Amino acid sequence: MTNKKQGKTADRISIFIFILLICTFPLVSFLKEDKDFSDQENRILASQPVLTAEAVFNGSYGKNFENYVQDQLAGRDGLVALKTTGDRVIGKHDNGSVYFGKEGMLFAIETIETDQLLKNTDYVNIFSERLKKIYALDVSFMVVPTATEIEKDLLPKNAPVPDESAAIKTVKENFTGRFCDVTENLLTHRNEYIYYRSDHHWTTIGAYYAYRQYAAEILEGRQENTFDYNTFLPPQQAGYEVKAVSSSFLGTNDSKAPGIGTKMDTIFVIEKSGEEAEENFSMYIADSSFTSERTMESIYDESFLAKKDQYSYFLSGNNPVTVIEKAVDEKKRTEETGSNPESVKNLLVIKDSYANCFIPFLTADFDRIVAVDLRYFRKSPDELIEKYKITDVLILYNILNFAADKNLIYLAK
Repeated sequence: MTNKKQGKTADRISIFIFILLICTFPLVSFLKEDKDFSDQENRILASQPVLTAEAVFNGSYGKNFENYVQDQLAGRDGLVALKTTGDRVIGKHDNGSVYFGKEGMLFAIETIETDQLLKNTDYVNIFSERLKKIYALDVSFMVVPTATEIEKDLLPKNAPVPDESAAIKTVKENFTGRFCDVTENLLTHRNEYIYYRSDHHWTTIGAYYAYRQYAAEILEGRQENTFDYNTFLPPQQAGYEVKAVSSSFLGTNDSKAPGIGTKMDTIFVIEKSGEEAEENFSMYIADSSFTSERTMESIYDESFLAKKDQYSYFLSGNNPVTVIEKAVDEKKRTEETGSNPESVKNLLVIKDSYANCFIPFLTADFDRIVAVDLRYFRKSPDELIEKYKITDVLILYNILNFAADKNLIYLAK
């Protein structure tokens, strides 16, 4: 009898604690000050939506309020970590946000929106044709597969994932300009450290192999598939110096699975070594109206190595407009190029964050690089083409971002 009473008492205590938690977390959440940004997830958090009759009737208020509650819930990071731990204990292969892959690899659970993919390809075609007609510029295009495609052997068995190769093939077949397909190249080097374990980006080594192909196909004009990707030697054997700048990087996928204990990643810088070392470049960052600018003496921002978002070490993260140019004055630039404007090469890059560690390689080939992120610029890049006397254009996205980004419509305006 005593044991039964103790059991009932324990059950009542458990129920009481459960009810207390259910009541306490929402109460504390509404009493505490809302956070604008999550360092853990490296993203802007949802703010409380404005209550209007229109928002209620079209359903947007309910959806936005749900996102707000989820983002601002007190103790949210701890609860997510608790859920991830529980999922691993019971043998699940994912926590709803990431797959728990082999060898400590984490894969974001994503989908590909086919309709948006085709729309975005059309926008790029409109942009490409307009630039060819008005400015006599050719547009090159690179859509990069993620680790989900290249390292799929590390995924949990039978994990449902989008067919990135098929999506890239669709873009390639529908694009009317020069397309640089790096899929086979990355597959050739998949046993190297070309993707982070804890983050959704490729590593600098992965970007290096893609750059070698871009240089061969686009800058040198060689035909696709006329060379063996194995001829792209590791950077140390090809005249590059590889330097680790951090060995404590935990990226976005780790943030989606806190408490999982992912092995930290290493961030490398890869630069020409010896006599072929690159010239110094300066960089300035501007908002979309050029009313606020920030000048830096390097294309690397070391301040981010002390923050959660260490990948933003490259180009100081995602900004509306980033301009990189040789650190020489205009008089010296004129002396170097003479009176022939064709000797000056200025590149416009329409990009997502995959381009951030790719762009430093391009400093060997261009006098000026203007990088635009349409998530923050949100208008046609034509004014930049004229302002910076652009001679070459590259569009670079990973396939998942390209298929989802609704800001590419600005290319067609």
